Amino acid sequence: MKKRVSTLFRTHRRRILQSVLVLAVATCAAALVASTRFASGAVPPAVRPPRDLPAGTVVSWPGRVHATAMLSHGAVSAARPQTVFATVTVGADRSDRTDRAPATFVLVIDKSGSMAANGKIDAAREAAARFIRAVDDDDEIAVVVYDSYPRAVVARGKAGDVREQALSAVANLWAGGGTNIGDALALGLGSLEGGNSDRVRRIVLLSDGIDESGRPLETIVAVANRAATASVAVSTVGIGADYNESLMTRIADASFGNYHFLRETTELDRILAAEYGELGANVARDVVAEVKLPRGVSFVRANGVSASQSGSIVTVRYGSLFAGDERRAVLELRTEPGRPGPIGELATRVQYVDRESERQVALAWKAMPLVATEDDRAVARLTNPTCLEEGVEVAAAVRHDEAKTAWENGDVARANQIAEDNLRALREANGALGSASIQAQIGEYEGHVGLFNSVSSTSVDGRMHVRDITVSNRGRAQRDGARP
Repeated sequence: MKKRVSTLFRTHRRRILQSVLVLAVATCAAALVASTRFASGAVPPAVRPPRDLPAGTVVSWPGRVHATAMLSHGAVSAARPQTVFATVTVGADRSDRTDRAPATFVLVIDKSGSMAANGKIDAAREAAARFIRAVDDDDEIAVVVYDSYPRAVVARGKAGDVREQALSAVANLWAGGGTNIGDALALGLGSLEGGNSDRVRRIVLLSDGIDESGRPLETIVAVANRAATASVAVSTVGIGADYNESLMTRIADASFGNYHFLRETTELDRILAAEYGELGANVARDVVAEVKLPRGVSFVRANGVSASQSGSIVTVRYGSLFAGDERRAVLELRTEPGRPGPIGELATRVQYVDRESERQVALAWKAMPLVATEDDRAVARLTNPTCLEEGVEVAAAVRHDEAKTAWENGDVARANQIAEDNLRALREANGALGSASIQAQIGEYEGHVGLFNSVSSTSVDGRMHVRDITVSNRGRAQRDGARP
């Protein structure tokens, strides 16, 4: 799955570069990519857009931390409401540096009774031991284990000092008891209190079961929100068919961590190595994009990231960036009917904290003009096909996730209705776009409709398919970039 998403991602990067090249030679490009710096941080005043915008509304910020913003339409219908997509992709260049960012890594390991099945506890024990042996001496580690109750078996300390204690603790892991995820996560976060905030910090939470802490789901997610506020990411690893997928995905999303679904425990070594490698390659944290909407354009939703709106500004949060990492937000917007002529500009800027200097960096505001027209041919001509394709794919992934949830809840009729309506909309959109990627998405979703009608979502195979669909939809919606 990750390889396929990475391939799609590289394809989109090429298309973005092609779009930028089109702008570079277009006579109106200066109006699209012009940027103005304001010491006060104010959005530049609206400039009357040209009559005929180039087909490719793109702005970009080059650099070690780079960003690209795209708007699916340079012109919209003046006669009817219209959906418009804006994408903001942030990334960090791959680095040749050999020095690592100092890191703190907390392992939170499920040792409940269900972990005894299929050798899961053995795999967790062995993978944890190999990971502990590989950690740099100066990086910090802590280990929390949990069943019905969580216990901090290794307090946070430099790996060189606590390695033998940690190896002994994981060697003595045995399976038994319940699954208290809520309290285990809280204890894992508590183990970081009083630590050096200059370190890149991460919790990896492993579970194969349903939370039995008695805490409401929102209360557990609130712990992940607190972690995000402290610049601590929580990555979750679900094993097998029986863990709480909704809880594990929401914990990861709330804290800007990664979500992993493992069919086979043999993948656990790779996951721990990748999570640790990512920490050392940290380039920037607290990465934020601000998108200012002109009057007449409303915010519908953000896909793939955490976003909030205050007045006319939508704030998009990405968490941290690592060398070679790229993350994309897709904003779904809506325009209302009105007079033909200029609507205004979507102004965008990106901010982050540089890891080396620990200084706040604010990239310049850049603007993308938008006009209303009664000429449908102009709407089609002034469309950015790359951005529109991404928006269509992501919106369809969100709807398909709703179909999966209905199937998971036993409402097969509703699952079929949502899925068929979604497929109809995808086919219609692709009639104009002719996208191989969307065509592949259509084929995948057609296969899922067959599953909805032939497999019970409560069977082992059905639960595995539920998780596969989740991973696929998240891959399209979030498109987290290449990982170390």
